[in-house]
Amino acid sequence: MEDEQVSNLCLECVDKWNNESNKNDYRLFWEGNYYDSDVYDYGEVTSDSLTVLVQKCANVFTKLGLQDSTILLYLPNVLQLPVASMAALRIGAKFLPFAASDESIEHLKNILTDAKIDAVITVDGFWRGTHLIKTKFTLDKAIEESKANVRRVLVVRHVSPNKGVPPPRREYVASRPYYGYTVSHNVQTNALKSKPFVTKLDTRHFVNMKEERDSWWSEHFPNANISHSPSPTDTPATMIRVSWRDGKLSLSSLPNPVIKQNIQKVAELTHPNEICFVASYSDAALETIAILGVLSSGAKIVLFEGDGCYPDYSRLLQVVEIYEVKKLLICEEDLKPLIQHPEYSQLWNTSSLEEIVILGSGHEKEPLQKLYDKQCIKHLPLLQSKDTNL
Repeated sequence: MEDEQVSNLCLECVDKWNNESNKNDYRLFWEGNYYDSDVYDYGEVTSDSLTVLVQKCANVFTKLGLQDSTILLYLPNVLQLPVASMAALRIGAKFLPFAASDESIEHLKNILTDAKIDAVITVDGFWRGTHLIKTKFTLDKAIEESKANVRRVLVVRHVSPNKGVPPPRREYVASRPYYGYTVSHNVQTNALKSKPFVTKLDTRHFVNMKEERDSWWSEHFPNANISHSPSPTDTPATMIRVSWRDGKLSLSSLPNPVIKQNIQKVAELTHPNEICFVASYSDAALETIAILGVLSSGAKIVLFEGDGCYPDYSRLLQVVEIYEVKKLLICEEDLKPLIQHPEYSQLWNTSSLEEIVILGSGHEKEPLQKLYDKQCIKHLPLLQSKDTNL
């Protein structure tokens, strides 16, 4: 029974909804940090492409021998987050989602050692508003200082430029690629000092890829098999959640049945083909459950990488307008800018929005209802303490 659950969690999110009638329909939308009236950063993935990516990723993980590993997903809200999560479920691996917006080296050191992390999926870096988060740099420092036995690091090239691509005449704060941050094999730290395109946006940073341990995410996918059949495993997938108790970092284990139960809670609130926006930046495990729940219902999902306060406090509502979002699933912590700055609530057309689902304790339900009186406000408690075990 456990082995069936391992397979079904991934099958229900992806394979179940990919058929001849809808395989070319967009299933996953990604909105990047940067936006102005002329240019913005976005991505769209069809149902068929999502299925292929997940199955390729499962084969990559299997080839690298990660079935018995504990995989840290140190990622922002990028397309690779749901892909890697579902691939881990598919092969029955243990995985730990952790928000890459947390730049604390100490937090990361604790996670690496306490969870006995073997492999890490991360990005080179990303923008949160006008702040550049140097994810790979932070990870390297944490591994070095903790002396953790991490044997594999897969890096998504997200913000650093591709080798050989010339820089633009002008770089914009908060946009990709950013030439002030270089991640490469055997990078020379003095190589670009005399280049004319050096800007004052930020101090230049150069981060090395460690031989044998580090590799680019994209290098593994071209030759990976496009199909993967989940096979029985003696170790059903487990998610590890990071939380804080009395100001201290705590890890709790979510066994496969608990993951499935919480995914179903989300799925019951969403419907096939409706567009749902999952906005969670403070709790990566909660966000992952919400993403999987939306996908398992057959709904379409929007992910936003940036900061809800950039360029102003209406940014989340702008995303709602762009994608004609029907349901907004948002963590309580991420609601505060909307509630504390009500003057921004009318800047965008949010007539498509029918429901706001608060993921958390529900304390902000009443003030939110006063502000958004045309929408149905619901509270969905997920990952309760009784569901977890250390």
